[in-house]
Amino acid sequence: MKTLFIILLTATAFSYADLESYVADIEEDIAADPSNADLYVELAEVYAGAGMYEDAAAAYREAIARTEEDAFVTLALADMYLESGLEGNREHLSSAVDTYRSALGKDDTLIAGRKNMGRAYHEMGQYDNAVGAYELYLVEKQLDYDILWLCGRAYEGLGRYDKALEKYQAIYDAVTGPFATAGRVGMFGTADDLKEHMDNVEKELLR
Repeated sequence: MKTLFIILLTATAFSYADLESYVADIEEDIAADPSNADLYVELAEVYAGAGMYEDAAAAYREAIARTEEDAFVTLALADMYLESGLEGNREHLSSAVDTYRSALGKDDTLIAGRKNMGRAYHEMGQYDNAVGAYELYLVEKQLDYDILWLCGRAYEGLGRYDKALEKYQAIYDAVTGPFATAGRVGMFGTADDLKEHMDNVEKELLR
């Protein structure tokens, strides 16, 4: 029932009375089992779903202090900061980067942290750092269309139109190949949208 409530809380409007009641239930469970990190994660997810990011961060930190799986919880905290940053809280983008670094320092196999750290750098306009994070991720996931696209955009931000075109060409070759999917296939839109963008970038390269 609690899991269902979290889904509803994040997907629909809710009353603060419901939120307070649910938080009270979790806090009661925590009082009975204060070493249970999962309860703090559950509390953090509820707060994050309600957009109460500072409260969520505090709950995640309590969970991190109580679990041997702290790298995964640290990654969840970083993802929350990124979500908040993408919603407009620019200070949380910097917190996301720091927290991704912490998660990767604990477990460098968490490659999702690299791509999301790149996104945080990207949103801050730190294109060189973004490219570095994206490229490390793409070593493992060569055909992640959205990250290839974002990496290309970051290269454009650096004026490296040649490198941007390399990324876009990799996407284009994949989405127009024999197993291509019609319609929108990534952040860039359709294959035709991508080709139009590539033509514009090529013009910049030839200037």
